[in-house]
Amino acid sequence: MIKILTIIIFLFISTNANADYLVTGKVTGGVKGMLGFSLKIVNVDAVMEDGKLHTIGKRYPKVSEYDKRKGRCWLRVDGLAGIMHKAQGRSWHELQSDGTYKKLKNLEYITFPCIKE
Repeated sequence: MIKILTIIIFLFISTNANADYLVTGKVTGGVKGMLGFSLKIVNVDAVMEDGKLHTIGKRYPKVSEYDKRKGRCWLRVDGLAGIMHKAQGRSWHELQSDGTYKKLKNLEYITFPCIKE
C-alpha cells in the first residue's frame, strides 16, 4: 500500500513540475494579410503593457507549442488568447527604421528559438 501511495505521489509531483521556456534568439511573428489568405512574417521587438513599451520577455512559463527537435516555441496571440491579451492591455510592436514602434495588427502568433529549462 505504501509503495502504491508513493508511486501516485511521485507521478503527481512529476507531472506538475513547471518548466520555463527561454528565448535564445530573434522574436518574429505571423501577421494575417488581407482577408486572412496570406501570412507575413515580421519582427516583434516590443510589447505594450500598462501603457508602456517594454522589451520582449526572455522567459515564458507557458507557450502554445514547443518543438524540442527544432528548438522553437510558438505563442498564440489571436483568438481566445488574443482576447485575454487585449483585456490585459497587451499589444506587440515592430521597430521601424526611424526609431519609432508600429503596432502589429492581426498578429496570429509570436515565435522564437528557445530551450526548455
